[in-house]
This record gives sequence, structure tokens and C-alpha cells, in this order.
Amino acid sequence: MVSLEKPLKIDSMLKPAKIGLIVFLIAVVTILHYSTIHGKLGLHIPHRELYFIPILLASYWFGLSFGLVTSLTVSLIYAPHVFIHDSLKNNILPVSFQIVVFNMVAIMLGLMVEREKRRQEEVLIIEKLAVLGRAALAVGHEMKDLLGALKRIAGQVKGMNSAEVDRDFKWEVKLWLKVSKVRAQTSF
Repeated sequence: MVSLEKPLKIDSMLKPAKIGLIVFLIAVVTILHYSTIHGKLGLHIPHRELYFIPILLASYWFGLSFGLVTSLTVSLIYAPHVFIHDSLKNNILPVSFQIVVFNMVAIMLGLMVEREKRRQEEVLIIEKLAVLGRAALAVGHEMKDLLGALKRIAGQVKGMNSAEVDRDFKWEVKLWLKVSKVRAQTSF
């Protein structure tokens, strides 16, 4: 069976780097966004859309809660420029809509990622149960063969003397060992 400890360990080692990248991206996009408020509308809008990158990464890597925290952080950073500059006060509706979209994207992707994680966990449990079932089946067959051999020996013992019983017992044991060896080679 494949162990999941190593990938989880690698993922936990990368977690601080991923968080650092998300924080760095938010900072860079914020600098770009706020530097283009006056007079560079052609750059201002694309810079605003760059906020989706850290939101998408956070939701994809960490799920709903971290994605939502990231989108709320971006919302808090993004919104104040409307209130700071008098010339932008009439843009409250588009800014509000953009904030709603930031958060909706984080929620939707976060929910999809968490649903996929749950599905993968369920598949892993099903695989483990299937392996356990195959092992129980193999043990059951071995027990059935052993009990059948003992039953035949007990039936034969009733009318035999001890020399015949010893000879038949040894023959049954050899037969059982051969059958077990063949099953072990052909199973799984």
C-alpha cells in the first residue's frame, strides 16, 4: 500500500512558502493598483484584476477558510481607495461589486477544493477496506481448507488403526501445504 506520509510532509514544508507567496502577491498587486489610481485607468483595471491570483491560489492550496480570509483581506485593502480620493467616490457600486466577486470566487473555489479533498479521503478509505476484504477472504479460504482437511481426517480415523492415521495425516498435511503454496503464488 502506498504511504501518504511523505507527500503530506512535503506539503506541510511548502505551506509557509505558499503563504509567503500569497502575501507577496497581495503586496505587489496593491502597490501596482494604488500607483495607477490617478490618470492611468488603462492600467488600473488590469491591476485590480490581478487580485484574483492570490485569492485563487489561497483557495486552491488551502481550501475555503484560507481562501475566504485572503479574499476578505484583499477586499479590505482594495476598498479604501474609493473613500480616500474624492474623484472616485462615484465608483462605490463597481467597487462593491468587485468585492462581492472576490469573495464569491474564493467561496466557490474553496468549496470545490474541499469537496474534492473529501472525495479523495473517501476513495482512500474504500481502497483500504477493499484490501482488508481481500485479506479476510484469503484467510477464510485457508481456514476452510484446513477445517475440511481436519474433517476428512476425523472421518477416516474412525475405522483405522494408528499407523494408518499417521500416514493419512501426513498425506493431508502435505496436500494442504501444496494447495496453500499454489494459492499464495496466484493470489494478488
